[in-house]
Amino acid sequence: MRLLFRVASQELSDMLTIELHGGARWIFLHPDHWGAALRAEATQLNISFAARAGLAALSDELVQTQLRGRIWEILALRPDLTGHVALGLLNSGLAGHTELVQWIGTLPAAFGNPANALRDHAERIVRRNGDRVIDEPFNRNRQRERRDPFLDLDAKLRPATLDKFSLDLRGLIDAPLFAAEVAYGLRPMPTARQKVQLLQAMQIDPGAFEAALPAAMAWHYRPTA
Repeated sequence: MRLLFRVASQELSDMLTIELHGGARWIFLHPDHWGAALRAEATQLNISFAARAGLAALSDELVQTQLRGRIWEILALRPDLTGHVALGLLNSGLAGHTELVQWIGTLPAAFGNPANALRDHAERIVRRNGDRVIDEPFNRNRQRERRDPFLDLDAKLRPATLDKFSLDLRGLIDAPLFAAEVAYGLRPMPTARQKVQLLQAMQIDPGAFEAALPAAMAWHYRPTA
């Protein structure tokens, strides 16, 4: 995890895309793991700067500057990880809510109302895949043939704002929520079939997934006391 904060800038892109080729899946890491990595790196940098003549008095400022720079690099390459990083910063104590913008650049609008952001994601999926919205609420036990190629991405929990959408698009709409559930430990790591379906869902509409995953992470977030 800390490799993301230590690898050379020119290698960062490869580190972040390796998950698309069978490597570590950054989206499946709990925000606490991101926070722990950030905190550990901040501690190590602080020790390093404090040991250098003339830098001890500036160590806190230098640590924040270096970490922020790397966070901006990460999120420029992988905006879908914005929720993981932002919530990791909060959980680690490195930043409060009012300081998040300084650390991550731009706070996603999804953080204000994640349920509505997820609904907007679903509506974009529907527009791209035909008007197949149903009126009756989703019923997991409903006997109906589904033509959803992403059937195995069915989320365990979803906002009520998603209940109106077609079962045939359920897996595609649920993909960000599915990934967030893995990250929060609400479901086990995905099977090979689920990994393939998730990758395909991400590739169908990458912009929508990038926008929706931070919303899914924020929707599941429960602040620690």
